[in-house]
Amino acid sequence: MAYTLFFGQEINDARRWIEVPFIGITFQTSDFARVALILFVAREITRHNDYIKDFNKAFLPIIVPILMVCALIAPANLSTALLLFLTCVLMMFIGRVAVRYIVLLLILGVITFAALVGIEKVFPDLVRVETWSSRLRDFATNPEGGYQVMHSKIAIASGEWIGLGPGNSDMRNYLPAPYSDFIYAIICEEYGLIGGFLILGLFVLLMFPDHGPGHEEL
Repeated sequence: MAYTLFFGQEINDARRWIEVPFIGITFQTSDFARVALILFVAREITRHNDYIKDFNKAFLPIIVPILMVCALIAPANLSTALLLFLTCVLMMFIGRVAVRYIVLLLILGVITFAALVGIEKVFPDLVRVETWSSRLRDFATNPEGGYQVMHSKIAIASGEWIGLGPGNSDMRNYLPAPYSDFIYAIICEEYGLIGGFLILGLFVLLMFPDHGPGHEEL
């Protein structure tokens, strides 16, 4: 994450990617970091379950990696850092970590964010504070959304029930990053609301426990 922050590929004014030498393929290191952090927090909560309310033995080994990883992601990708941070907070709450420690983690998160804003004053190209500010201003002045939101709504409406068909999206030529940030809008345009509901259904399916072979009822 530190290497990406300083030496990663800069795309759309953000350093989120590393290019694999000789192959030319790029990937976001934050994708690996968030999976690793979630698995780490889950393991630590389970491992320290007997003394989960102890600050030094249970809380401190969890809080430091959370703050470090989120602080390294935030300068180039604040939304991912915030979602990851809140996910870890929720996991700690479910894992019966003392509420006072969770509140302390939230306070430390705010302090870390303030520190990043301060770093931007010295290294303006490192932290995207201006981008954060402009997006907040845009939302405050236009809650209905600007160019991107408008065209994503057009894409969803154009698909109607059965869609325009695979590869027939028009809005992919107008929406930025239609293959990632706005992929769901493109799916709805090409496969209609039926395809959109199918994707949502697959996500909901993940919430149900596995009752397949080998599963033991508790």
